Amino acid sequence: MPDSRNKKRILICPLDWGFGHATRCIPIIRELIQQNAEVIIAAPPALKAIFQKEFPQLTRIDAPAYAVKYSRFFSLPFMLFLQLPRLLYTVKKENKWLKAVIEKHNVNIVISDNRYGLYSKKIPCVFITHQLFIPAPFFANTINRINHAYINKFICCWVPDAEGPNNLSGHLSHGEHQLKHIHYTGPLSRFKTTAKNTTEFSYNCCILLSGPEPQRTVLEELLIKQLNTTNKKIVFIRGTLKAPALAVNNKSVEVHDFLNGTALQDCIEKSEYVICRSGYSSIMDLEALQKKAILIPTPGQAEQEYLAQHLSEKFNCAVIQQNEWQQYDLFDEEQLKKIQPIHIPENHHYLSNAITQLLKN
Repeated sequence: MPDSRNKKRILICPLDWGFGHATRCIPIIRELIQQNAEVIIAAPPALKAIFQKEFPQLTRIDAPAYAVKYSRFFSLPFMLFLQLPRLLYTVKKENKWLKAVIEKHNVNIVISDNRYGLYSKKIPCVFITHQLFIPAPFFANTINRINHAYINKFICCWVPDAEGPNNLSGHLSHGEHQLKHIHYTGPLSRFKTTAKNTTEFSYNCCILLSGPEPQRTVLEELLIKQLNTTNKKIVFIRGTLKAPALAVNNKSVEVHDFLNGTALQDCIEKSEYVICRSGYSSIMDLEALQKKAILIPTPGQAEQEYLAQHLSEKFNCAVIQQNEWQQYDLFDEEQLKKIQPIHIPENHHYLSNAITQLLKN
């Protein structure tokens, strides 16, 4: 039996920009527990429900929220520029918050998913990102110099992707740089890969909405017209705990506000293909289950636009721009036949080794 006196106490804290940063922390937490670490989850209120369902036995504490505001009309870079002073203040505030948490909870190691202020000179701190290179429409070189300077404040950086040419993130995390101690963990999905391989599906399609408001609702509103007229068997997962009931009047469409863990995986596996945003966590989940995808980048998010294009070239995923929605038939059989499953042939997962090394050192 492992000696509890040798347990490391790990604080893990994801960014609160949608659910993706939280869900990709789930396999990390599982592996930490497997390796006899004591895990404390720090999360803003918007993410705490996810961890409550997955890890009800673990200690959870409140973390500062970035609370980025999005717009129906303006691009994300423009909105971020307007909010930059507040975001920089949040980074500074969370660094001060971390010092207090380390002392109060006797933390040995910190794992930060894209939270730039969670570094310390007293204990090892790990940064997780799939964006070593942030795509930006302006000041890209300056933005990435700042990005790299913050990443180098951490003892190492874990990139949730494969290191070689068979990868999911493309130029976002592969290229020449001066960063120290980069470790590719392989894709991180909340789903456990199974041996299921079937051509018989319960649903023609799983529609999986995600991401922050108001764009989640904008896409949902665009989808309703096709959902109310289709005769295809659809499972529609709205990805929200707060929105009002959905006005879908079609018995062939099964609607869920939110599904977690095995229930969500089951719906995706029982579907021939998936329609979703091209957020990176969603892409890692699709890769784990080897699913075909129609991708809809969030307008104004250069990262999602790049990922959609990258996967279109690599796996022939269909890509729909939100403003061109009405020109596209979601259920065109000829179009769907061309799509290949998202899958990395030599997908080596190095997360276990990374955590073993971290706990030993």
